[in-house]
Amino acid sequence: MKIVALITVHNEERMIPACLRHLEREGLNYFVINDRCTDGTMEYVKVHAGPGLIGTADMPFEYDHFNLSRTLEFKLAVARELDADWLLHLDADELRGSNRPHETLSQAITRIDAEGFNAINFQEFTFVPTHEDAEHHPSSFDRTMRWYYPFLPQPLHRLNAWKNEGKEIDLVSDGGHRVHFAGRKVYHQSLHLRHYLYISRDHFSAKYKNRIHIGPELEKNWHGWREKATDAMCYFPPQSTMRPFDPDVPWQLDASSPRTQHMLMDERPPTPI
Repeated sequence: MKIVALITVHNEERMIPACLRHLEREGLNYFVINDRCTDGTMEYVKVHAGPGLIGTADMPFEYDHFNLSRTLEFKLAVARELDADWLLHLDADELRGSNRPHETLSQAITRIDAEGFNAINFQEFTFVPTHEDAEHHPSSFDRTMRWYYPFLPQPLHRLNAWKNEGKEIDLVSDGGHRVHFAGRKVYHQSLHLRHYLYISRDHFSAKYKNRIHIGPELEKNWHGWREKATDAMCYFPPQSTMRPFDPDVPWQLDASSPRTQHMLMDERPPTPI
């Protein structure tokens, strides 16, 4: 079973090493798409990526802003040329895995495929630095960041893994959150997605502060708070408002009572969960 993760990167040198290491451990191949990187992201990919790397591509440059629709369309164009049994749309700040003990993501998708399903949703668990532990290093954040909250603003929030059956795929209509195609049969349980929004104050500023998105995507509210992110919005919640995570048992994540909005400084202080 050949499972390929499609990753588009824009200045992700802090996150890409952990992302690729994780994909290798989970038994996935990956294809990296360069969207105007000006840092060391692509250099790292070309020098340090493991055997799971099956290719890279530079997305044609058009504008000096984020255009998610164009990014997703290019990603689908790449997908159509790949020899893959399953495909995943993911970002460099996401670590995905099974919801079962000691099962890799590759094993989980192979099992789900054998059961006759052709699409998989992922439950998001959001990780951010806490008031008690506010700064994390790119080389180790996936083990040192041990506090999270479940996040579910709408049903099937991350339905973006699909079986490659040669069908016409729509990944654009819902901004990459949900894949649509004829005969879609979604697996009845969500697998896990650990989303690391930012790992330090400096990372928050570099990642979000100067983002500019195109008008039509803002009208659809695809980017939410990211369009107007300021340093003041970088929030380190107290650990009492979050749930503990043990990186040695990554399948033990609690999805009950999920938040529908992210924790940001401009909202009321969150209550313990």
